Amino acid sequence: MEPAQAMVRAWEIGHSRVNLPARYHHSLRIGGQHALWPTLLIPMLNELTHARPDIAVRASAAAPAQINRALADGELDMAFLYDPVLRNGIRIEQLVADRLVLVSSMPEREWRDIFVHFDWGESANAEIRARMGDLPPTGIELELGILSLEWLTSAGGAGFVPERMATRHLHEGKLAIVEGVPSVEFSPFICWRASLDATICEALIALARRHGT
Repeated sequence: MEPAQAMVRAWEIGHSRVNLPARYHHSLRIGGQHALWPTLLIPMLNELTHARPDIAVRASAAAPAQINRALADGELDMAFLYDPVLRNGIRIEQLVADRLVLVSSMPEREWRDIFVHFDWGESANAEIRARMGDLPPTGIELELGILSLEWLTSAGGAGFVPERMATRHLHEGKLAIVEGVPSVEFSPFICWRASLDATICEALIALARRHGT
């Protein structure tokens, strides 16, 4: 079954490439974790389409496990996610340095009483537990990506979120970092297939870094 599925995928990829309009000289398949699309990948792709109109792009959003699998199976050329998997033929670089911090929309209240668990992946969850020990029990567990910030500001609560993602809300006073609670390293990574055209790869990485800072 697996070789047959690989043949079908290869045929579909080849079919899509030969059917591209003549103005496109290259094609690129990009995948990104949901949380990275609003502030990073959409602005990056907007700039890419203007800077390189000769590149046809197919983009998708998915969970980390799906993205890692698609990259390994050759269904993606480049991926942006927080929890990459090391594999032969896949190159990985950190995009920007970031960390998960505990924030609260009601700093006057004890954070343990209003804690909400946001799921940022197994490795991040394990690191939080290692640093914090037993977290407060909660009846709310959400996997919302960037929408976690909207939940906190509208419904109220406290939870771990990426600091860079929360920058605007922190500056506007909608959220506040809970002091005395350890942070957890949580940086997004760029992953790409080693066979990807070097010039295209360099251009994408430069764009991503500019929009990631």
